[in-house]
Amino acid sequence: MSSPVDQDGTRAGQARRAVVALACVALLPALLFASLQSRSLDYPFVWTDITAIGQKSMIRPAGEIGASFNEPLHRIDFRGGSAIQPYYRPLQVVLLSLTNSWLGDTPRAYRSLTILTGALCVAAWGLLVLSLTRNVPMASFAALFVAAHPVAIETTTWISGVSGSLCALFSILSICLGVRCTSATGFVRVAGLALGSILALVAALLSKERAAIEPLLLGACLLATWHATTHRIDTRRAIAIASTHVLISGVYMLIWRATIVGGLPPLPPIGGDYEIQIATSVAAWPAALGWMFVPLHSTTSDVLPIVRSLADPRVWLGASLALGSALAAVALLRGRPMSALGIAWIWIAFAPTAGLIPSLHATGERYLYLSCFGTALLLADCGTALLERTTLPFRRPVLGVLAVACVLALGQRTWIRLPDWQSTARLFGPAVEREPEYREGHYLLALDEFERGLHADAAARLLPLLDSLSGSGNSGSEKTSYLNPLSTFELACSSSLAMQDYDRVIEIDQIAARQRQPVRGVATFRTCVGQALNALGDTEAAQQIYVSVAAELGPSAPPRLAVMIARNWINLGRLSQARDSLRTARGVVAGTPELEAQVRRLTARLDALEAGASADRRERAAGRDR
Repeated sequence: MSSPVDQDGTRAGQARRAVVALACVALLPALLFASLQSRSLDYPFVWTDITAIGQKSMIRPAGEIGASFNEPLHRIDFRGGSAIQPYYRPLQVVLLSLTNSWLGDTPRAYRSLTILTGALCVAAWGLLVLSLTRNVPMASFAALFVAAHPVAIETTTWISGVSGSLCALFSILSICLGVRCTSATGFVRVAGLALGSILALVAALLSKERAAIEPLLLGACLLATWHATTHRIDTRRAIAIASTHVLISGVYMLIWRATIVGGLPPLPPIGGDYEIQIATSVAAWPAALGWMFVPLHSTTSDVLPIVRSLADPRVWLGASLALGSALAAVALLRGRPMSALGIAWIWIAFAPTAGLIPSLHATGERYLYLSCFGTALLLADCGTALLERTTLPFRRPVLGVLAVACVLALGQRTWIRLPDWQSTARLFGPAVEREPEYREGHYLLALDEFERGLHADAAARLLPLLDSLSGSGNSGSEKTSYLNPLSTFELACSSSLAMQDYDRVIEIDQIAARQRQPVRGVATFRTCVGQALNALGDTEAAQQIYVSVAAELGPSAPPRLAVMIARNWINLGRLSQARDSLRTARGVVAGTPELEAQVRRLTARLDALEAGASADRRERAAGRDR
């Protein structure tokens, strides 16, 4: 029987080992992640952050943050009812809005949030792997691999992409608590772990739709744990937990989310044909998944070569990779369950954006973020297997050196990629040069040129893009790349309007009409066309557009529109309507000196016209009396 001193010494030793383990699997990866990503703290807003964060379409005022749970991701009421967007990620909106309220409206404030989220995510991942394997070196490498990998840039430096790391963080927490629940003892402990797992799943779903696959990841973890020797799980409890997660995900996607933003909108397949869609996507799988293992080059481009036949050798290569992975996972399940779990994790996380159903972007590095965790687990278990099955001398230090070299190499790729995010031109310019078919890259460069006052350059870049929007799914091209028709037509119209090329604006509207683009129903585009008609002298047609837009937008109508309507009523000689419009304009332009001055000038002009009209009436009346 051991003495109290021995027991105290044993407990102290266990506590020290636990602290060291936590430092290795959670603290060290989190610090590595933060130290790499902090390089971007003060980079300016780029890409969609310019509008989503800088112009606050994703940010709610302090008193309206709770409304995020009842509305879509972006507030774009100024575009009218024709501009519908199907994204619903309220937790992301809440956290970004709170950051804006508490820390200020700066890139540093928002990126502090995204870096903290990413650091917590890799720490949670290290703890999950430690929970599954009870192997500190393996869990440490798995967490360090993800922490250093450049895949995290688009969920961290790109502030709008933080939904990806939030989704991963809460999915991992949900899985970790769910797995622990299956082997816990005591009603209170089991109930607490089960409730925590459910709440984390709900948080993941509120962060991003991709969390709907969490029940599959949980099921894979439970199956791997059942085959491993590190845990003894309660099978009935595991089935109950997994079933509950499936039910919650289904209710969320089919009822909760659908009630607020509707179902996911149907998208045209690549090349206008579903066979081409599948062939192109499957052919791209080897390169996409291979990048996680060897990320030699990073890009924002979503360009893919279009593959038009299922008989193409590239399709067979992609299909063979999928089939081989499935067979390998089954074969490894008994002997190396963590390797099997790593393979399953990669493919389950990849499935929503694998391209078997059409999506906006055919490919993207951010789509691989959650899959990268499976890659880390697979490589970590392969290293463990080498240690266990080889008797070579110095195998531990050799593998340790290789692991460190791998993490350092990944960190180097992240470190040299981050400066590209300092400007739109630096981020998208080289990508467009490498792949001229990168249509969204051209659009974003045009937007940057427009905001810098280079309207002619922006128009020259945009006009060829308008022609590429005819048809569906790049049917006439050999490569596919996404382009938002609404934003492209709007920017093309604004660029030509800024150049006072009013005939070009009308031509752009005619192109949209020939292509039957929904943008013709969007308030901002219609207003742009109306301004061109105004400048060309068709005041009546312009006024019809302005009045209809104001009626559609209601309180969301921009104050400048009220001034434009009043001016047109004066020009058309309809002084009564002009007086009503000026009364409305005074109420909405308050606080905008430029518009207030315009209202005063228009009021003076209207007063003079009414005085003149009154004098004319008196003179005519006097003439009749004579």
